[in-house]
Amino acid sequence: MPGVRSAMSGSGEAGAKRILVCTIGNPGRGDDGLGWAFADALEAQCGDTLDIERCYQLAPEDAERFARREHLVLVDATVAADVETFRRRMIVPDDANTAAISSHRLDPVAAVTLAARLYGRAPRTELIEIRGYRFELDIGLSEAAAVNLDLALAAAADLAGGETAAMSRDDAPIVES
Repeated sequence: MPGVRSAMSGSGEAGAKRILVCTIGNPGRGDDGLGWAFADALEAQCGDTLDIERCYQLAPEDAERFARREHLVLVDATVAADVETFRRRMIVPDDANTAAISSHRLDPVAAVTLAARLYGRAPRTELIEIRGYRFELDIGLSEAAAVNLDLALAAAADLAGGETAAMSRDDAPIVES
């Protein structure tokens, strides 16, 4: 499937863009497809300025590819009650989060923590969480999730130039150990 990550895609090879946008989800499970829908829209707007990947979940093998990047943006659906429409925030490695590191799937903080621990470096990492409501077996987003997607895309317009607002912030360092 075009756009779905392979073992070699985005791994620091020649021609890699400054920012990797890795979207997470499953478009066959309703609003869990928010990440992939974000990728589709972003590719239409600025696919030539960003490396954009889609995956079903983060896995330990992603840590090496992430460690080679200067900036990483992870996008996923959420059901968190404290996220009304979407949330965009910086995340950093957290050694207290090692319990979340498993052999099959990782949460975003665990993924960057693993990059820092194994490869001595983690990129500046932003997490964009978009509120979803319906996660049954179904293709397509709920109306409310589609509205939240549009709001998240508008707020992430800085990605179109291959830069992000966080790249100039002092509280968004590249973490090296």
